[in-house]
Formats: sequence, C-alpha cells, structure tokens
Amino acid sequence: MKGKIVKVLSSALALLYILVLLPGCSSENEESVLGYVEGEYIYVAPTTAGILQTLNVERGDLVEAGAKLFALDPLQLNSSLEVARLKMAAAESTLKDLSKGARPEEISVLLKQQEELRLVLENEKKEYDRVQQLIKDGVISASDFDARETSWQVAQERLKEIEAQLAVANLGAREDQLNVAQRQVLIAAQGVKQAEKLLQESAPLAVSAGSVEDVFYRPGEFVRAGSPVVCILPPENIKIRFFISEKMVSTVQLGGMVQVLLSGRNEGISGRITFISRAAEFTPPVIYSLESREKLVFMIEATPEESVQMLRPGLPVNVQINHEGK
Repeated sequence: MKGKIVKVLSSALALLYILVLLPGCSSENEESVLGYVEGEYIYVAPTTAGILQTLNVERGDLVEAGAKLFALDPLQLNSSLEVARLKMAAAESTLKDLSKGARPEEISVLLKQQEELRLVLENEKKEYDRVQQLIKDGVISASDFDARETSWQVAQERLKEIEAQLAVANLGAREDQLNVAQRQVLIAAQGVKQAEKLLQESAPLAVSAGSVEDVFYRPGEFVRAGSPVVCILPPENIKIRFFISEKMVSTVQLGGMVQVLLSGRNEGISGRITFISRAAEFTPPVIYSLESREKLVFMIEATPEESVQMLRPGLPVNVQINHEGK
C-alpha cells in the first residue's frame, strides 16, 4: 500500500514539474512558463560605526533620489575632521616657511654684520694704501707692511663670507626638503578629504528613487560599520525570473520580448529579456539518456517595460515568450 502511495506522489510531482517547465500552447509563436518577481535591493549602510541619531524614513515610504535617509551621531567624526584640517594647516605653514628662506630677524642680523664689515674693510683699505707709501719711503719695516696687508685681506674674506650667508638666507630650503614638505601637504589634504567623506557617509542620501522595504535600526541604537540601516527597492531593479527547458533556450535571445500575466490583471505587462544564464541550473553528473538531458533548465531574467505597483518580489507570474519579438 505504501509503495502505491509513493508511486502516485512521484507521478504527481513529475506531472507538476513538466507543467512548470514545459511550454504551453498559447499560440504558434508563443510559449508559456511559470516564473516569479525578483527584486535587487539596495542596502544603505554607513562606512563608520556610531549611534544612530536620526531616522528620516519608515518601512513602506516612497523616497526620491537625494532624500535624507538617516544620520549617525557626528561628534567624533567632526572632531576627526577638525584634527585633519589642523594637520593640513601645519603642513602648509611648514612648506611656506621652507619656501621663503630664513626669518626676517635672521636676515636683519646678517645685514647689520655686512654693513659693519664694509666699514671695517674701508678702514683697512685706507691703512693699506697709507702703508704702501710708507714702505716706499722706508718709514716702516717690511713686517709691518705685511701685517697691514694681511689685515686688509682678512677683512675682504670676512665680508665675502657674510655676503654668501646672506645669499643663502634669502633662498628657500633645499630641493629635497621642499619635496618632503610638499608630500606632507598632499598627505594632509588626503586626510581632510577622507574625514569629510566619512562624515558625509555617516548621513547618506538615497542614490535613486524607490520604496523603503525595511528599516533595521532605530535612533539610539549602535550601528556597526557596513551594517545596513535601510533597504530600498528602486522600480528599475524589479525583474521577472523564470526557467526554461534545454529545448527552449535556443529559441530565446537577449532583447527578446515576453508578456507577464498577473492574477487579477487582465492586460499583460511587456518585458524585455536582459539575462540568459550560460550554465544550466540543474545538471546530472553524466548525461546518459534523453530523460536526463531534459532535466536541464536555464534561468532567464526580463525587465518590465513599465513600472507596475503589483509587481512585488516573490509574486508568482505566468510568462509568455514571444519568439518573434525582438
């Protein structure tokens, strides 16, 4: 008795499988299969962790692109942004200081030393000119003349040294130091951009219009980084998914048209095929017989040509495939 019941159930399941997968006979150029509505959801999550401060939407709301969804407590992120801006200002100040050379006070000291040495050199030159005549007249000895000449030459060298120091002080830092300072400015600028981006992502906006399908947190709750807070389903992300047999897969192509029939709606909804799976959804280990081959099915997806509120994910539909529609 049990064996007969099992055989009956197996026959019923096999019949149901054939009815689902094999096409109907709606017309010469159309075949009908069962399918269902599928939705590709957008899960909106912050990139940082924090306490959920505000929630601007509820389940079932319709939102427009750019609408405010939620916001985390920005206190810590604002502090991080302020620190990044201070580092940026410090790096820019360092680069500016290295680019303009020594400080005005240091240059002022060098200018004063230069003026003093010029006076000293002028006096030494006068003494040197005077002893030149005296050595000719035999009034002073050769050693006295040599000492005065050496003193004049030393004054010349000291003035040249101060002038060289003054020229260097008016220059900026060495090229390698300037390059390092410039890189520090770039690093600080990236830190500011990153802090601004994190602050912006803590209060995200809707990237596209759609319906709010679910809300996972409430104000006051702690949200982990990357954990979705809101789930949105844009109308353009609704697809019709159905499966066809191995015999039928060669009769459809990308861009082909289908008609989606819903319970309670007299008119069909036009859809365009946007995806055909390359691999079979069910493949026996080894195909030994025609019966095993007929078990191969391929997943097809079609996008509705119009937005219909009745197309809700999970809803079963009947799909008529038009082999002539392109």
